[in-house]
Amino acid sequence: MFAHSHGMLHDETIEGKTLLAQMASTPLLGVEGEKELATELRRLRDLIKFYRQTIAESSDATESEFYHAYLSETEAELTRKRDEFFYANVRLVLDIVGSMSRMEYMDMFQWGVIGLMRAVDLYDPTLDVRFSTYATYWIKQAIQRGCDKDESLIALPVRTGQEPPKRLPPSPPPAPAKKRRTR
Repeated sequence: MFAHSHGMLHDETIEGKTLLAQMASTPLLGVEGEKELATELRRLRDLIKFYRQTIAESSDATESEFYHAYLSETEAELTRKRDEFFYANVRLVLDIVGSMSRMEYMDMFQWGVIGLMRAVDLYDPTLDVRFSTYATYWIKQAIQRGCDKDESLIALPVRTGQEPPKRLPPSPPPAPAKKRRTR
């Protein structure tokens, strides 16, 4: 989606300009629109899984070819629906990035886009949560990890910067030494 050079992401590509144009022309989804689209995405993913399993288990070449055709159509439809859901929610990334100031705006935007893609893939429409609420977590996490990755001089495990180290409770003071009786 974006050009990648020397560990930094840059928006100076045609794709970056296309993303902003597509975002501006895609209408926002309401609560019902989100649930319908997310349910459709789930249905298409399940259908793709079924087709792949059927193809793997099939010994008939004609049947396998038949399911390959359906698999290709379903994958294309999944990509279209996924893009629709993504573009309808890119504004959320802009809002979140606008409230942060850790690094360059477009770098944070691109990390946020990665988080949004993850949220689109993992969203469960049966939850009683709006997509924007769910996606905010993934967007902020992706931005945080991207910033940590770009700012760190030493590569640290992801969890290192997220949780304070657990400290052991202080050890009890040593018991007083028993006095020996001398004769």
